[in-house]
Amino acid sequence: MSEQRSQREVEGPEGFFNELYAELALDSVGRAVDRAAKFLVDVLGVRRGQCVLDQGSGTGAIALAVARQGVEVVGVDIVERYVDRANRRAQQAQLPARFFRGDASDFCAGRLFDGAYSWFTSLGYGAEVDRDLATIACAAQQLRPGAGFVLDYLNALRILKTDRRQSTINFQRASGEVVRVEQRATYLLERGVLKTDWIYHRQSGEVRRCSVKVRLYLPHELTQLTRSAGLIPVSFFGSQDGEALTEGSRRCILVARKSR
Repeated sequence: MSEQRSQREVEGPEGFFNELYAELALDSVGRAVDRAAKFLVDVLGVRRGQCVLDQGSGTGAIALAVARQGVEVVGVDIVERYVDRANRRAQQAQLPARFFRGDASDFCAGRLFDGAYSWFTSLGYGAEVDRDLATIACAAQQLRPGAGFVLDYLNALRILKTDRRQSTINFQRASGEVVRVEQRATYLLERGVLKTDWIYHRQSGEVRRCSVKVRLYLPHELTQLTRSAGLIPVSFFGSQDGEALTEGSRRCILVARKSR
């Protein structure tokens, strides 16, 4: 097969969030995931037996780590194969977590939650502010009075300061295949958008190019967004270890609460 015939190119979240991305970025296990889960349980103030909503739950890594602490989790994600994988993992581990395919901007679980979170930049794709507002508002409407909401996002301040717009990594899949991944970033400053291209070079010779756009919200814009959604912003963190947010922080984590 010629290299030209082996190339595939897809754009948008539907194509970007594929099985290769899941293995590289979502199927995480170990200390980082456990720290994130502990951070969420602590800042949300939830206890064993209570229930939280995970918006953009992916393959369930964070949700299952939260569930291991005795907190029930309901997750929603738009990618069906991610939802199927998350449910299989929950059933195999016998954890109190259920996952549903749906759009987080209008997903209704038919109950109230003791907390909710959107972890690992699970909104902002397509750069549609109204959709992002609807997603946070949907979570807010399903929270009990006084319950917390955590939004983990890219730190736009750090991204705009760095000159590193291209990198290459190799990762080994569960099957043993080694995949080389080129990552390229383009800043569309006039739109406040980061365009990311991931180019997968597989051992079979296939080259898969996937692109996605995400809005670069500054901290004050995330504050405005959560307020408009009916929540009260409380604090910012720069990492899941509870560090203060700075220009150099890798993440921008906003904690908010619903009024009592």
